[in-house]
Amino acid sequence: FEEKDISDSTENELLESCSQGRIVKGVEADVGSAPWQVMLFKKKPQELVCGASLISNRWVLTAAHCIFYPPWDKNYTTDDLLVRIGKHSRTRYEQGKEKIMFLDKIITHPKYNWIENLDRDIALLRLSKPVPFNDYIRPICLPTKQIVQSLLLAGYKGRVTGWGNLFDTWGSGARQLPSVLQQVN
Repeated sequence: FEEKDISDSTENELLESCSQGRIVKGVEADVGSAPWQVMLFKKKPQELVCGASLISNRWVLTAAHCIFYPPWDKNYTTDDLLVRIGKHSRTRYEQGKEKIMFLDKIITHPKYNWIENLDRDIALLRLSKPVPFNDYIRPICLPTKQIVQSLLLAGYKGRVTGWGNLFDTWGSGARQLPSVLQQVN
């Protein structure tokens, strides 16, 4: 969390996109500024599936719809996916920073409701072996509910990072993905 600054150049754009349920645009994140950011990656054909967060040296947290969502023909197993950790560039391998890790377990919430409203849209992915931490790879620090409530009441805000669409192209089929990690405050 950081102190809220009303003058953030993307804040109005963020509020506008949030009212529609999506966050788009953003600015390039500094290299290494989100060491918990994980890229969920399909093996064949090779492509970005979703973002995720490293929560320990063996576990990654993501949305269940990234793993299982029949309307988009998603029903991935550990054989279909890998994770790329320590990345900044979406499109190239980053030697000395990036680690490519395999999965040995996927757990979606038992009451995940993809049919009606995506309630309980959460999944855990277990890495096949522990990932070593370094300057570019560290788990996210998740605050308690009480800390979150006090920070929000005190005028603090969070930060969102990822390689998602730069523009709201929902339903058009056209995706405009950034070449590097983006952030919105």
